Amino acid sequence: MSGDWKIKFVTDWGAIYSPEFQGKWLTWSENAVDGHVFFHPVLCMAWLETYRPLRKLDPLFCIAENETGTLFLPLVIWHRNWKNAFQKLIVPVGYSDFDYHEPYRFGANDKFEWESVLSCILKRISETFSFDFLEINGILTEMTGDGWSKEEQVAPFCDLTSFRSIEQYLQSLRASLRGDIRRQMRRIEEAGPIRLFEYRNISDALCVLPHFLELHRKRWPRAYKAPGFHENLLKYGLETGIVHFSALKAGDELLSYELGFKFSGVYYYYMPAIEPRFENLSPGKIHLYKLVEYAINNSFRIFDHLRGEENYKASWTNQVKSLYKFIFKADRAVSKCRNKLVSLKTAFS
Repeated sequence: MSGDWKIKFVTDWGAIYSPEFQGKWLTWSENAVDGHVFFHPVLCMAWLETYRPLRKLDPLFCIAENETGTLFLPLVIWHRNWKNAFQKLIVPVGYSDFDYHEPYRFGANDKFEWESVLSCILKRISETFSFDFLEINGILTEMTGDGWSKEEQVAPFCDLTSFRSIEQYLQSLRASLRGDIRRQMRRIEEAGPIRLFEYRNISDALCVLPHFLELHRKRWPRAYKAPGFHENLLKYGLETGIVHFSALKAGDELLSYELGFKFSGVYYYYMPAIEPRFENLSPGKIHLYKLVEYAINNSFRIFDHLRGEENYKASWTNQVKSLYKFIFKADRAVSKCRNKLVSLKTAFS
C-alpha cells in the first residue's frame, strides 16, 4: 500500500501471456475511460512479439487500485547494450512505435489524481527496481507537476460527430482542397471506378505487405521498421478488427495503401504509402478522403491523425490534442554517467 493506492507490478512474462491475464487485460481495454488503441492487448502483444527477440526487455506492468477504481500502465525495463552505456530504461510498451501511452483507468470514479498516483508508482519503482532513466510520453491528460513537460508535437484530429455524410464533411474543407479532391477523383476514375479495398484475409494482406513496406521505405527512408513488426500487427490485429489495412483501387490499378487502427469509435490514421507512378494523381489524398468516408459511414466519432504537425493535417482536422511526458532520472552516480553518455551520443548522432 502506497498512500491510498495499492500498487502491484507484474514482472513475469509467463503471467502476462497467461489466458487469465490476457482476458483481464482485454476487459480493461474495453472498459477504460477514454481508452486509446495503443494499450490494447492486440497491439501490445504484436509489439512485444517483435521486440523481445531484438532487445532485452523485462515486464513491469503496473496495476494501481483504490476505492475509486483501477489504473493500468504496461511498462518494460529495456536493458540497453554497450553502445548505449548499458543504460536501464523504463518505458511504456510500444514506446516510439505507438503515439499514446495514457494509462487505462476505470471504476466508480473516472477522475484520478494523476500526480498522486504516479508519485506512488514511482516511489515503489525506485524502492524495488534498478534503473537509470524513466520516460512516459504520449500522455493526453494535462500535467504540470515535477518531471512533467509538454511535448513539442501535438496530435491533430477531426471530430466527426457533426457530419452525417461525406458531403457534409467535404463542405467543411477549404474550397481549394475540396476542388482538388473532386478534380483528382475525376482523373483517377478514367482508369476505372474508385474503391476502397479492405484486406480481411491475413494471407492476402501478408502477400502485399512487403510491397507496402518497400513503398513506405522509399518515401521515408530514415524511418526505422523493426523486422517483423508490421507482420505481427497484421497477424494479431487484422481478424480481430483492431488493425485496418486498405488499398485505394481504380479498376484493376492499385494506387496506394494505408495501415490504420479502429477502436472504440476512433479511426487512427497510422501509416500510408503510395505508388510513385501515380503520384501526380494525389492517391494518398484520395485514399484519406475515402477513409474519412468509411469512418463517417460506420459511425466513428473521431478520425485521429496522431502525433505530428505535418502541413496537410491542418486541412483535414478541426481539433488538436496536446501531449505530455514524464521523465525521471535516477540519482545514482552510475546512472548519471550512463544517462550522460547516452545523451551525448544522441546529440551527435
